[in-house]
Amino acid sequence: MKKVAYVDVLPVTTVFKNQPAQIGNITIVHNVNLLKDHKAFMKCDFEHAVEIADASRGPTGFEYTLTHHRSYYFACSERGGLHYSMGMMKFTVRPMK
Repeated sequence: MKKVAYVDVLPVTTVFKNQPAQIGNITIVHNVNLLKDHKAFMKCDFEHAVEIADASRGPTGFEYTLTHHRSYYFACSERGGLHYSMGMMKFTVRPMK
């Protein structure tokens, strides 16, 4: 499921937090990458993505400031993008004018 959040005043600082999931004896953690564009988002293409938070930052969270009226595409690249392709960790933020 794609999640979309809307904001209308820039700049705006967003706070990302996520708790690791536990499946049996496996802990599932997420990093956060800013993807280049919509095409990269749709194709799960991390070639030009920028990691803005590693997996250790999830529980404590981190801030990211949106500075332009454009779509921002975020996704997890853990396990070779498996979390993204399963729909577990991908979302779009688009500030509105």
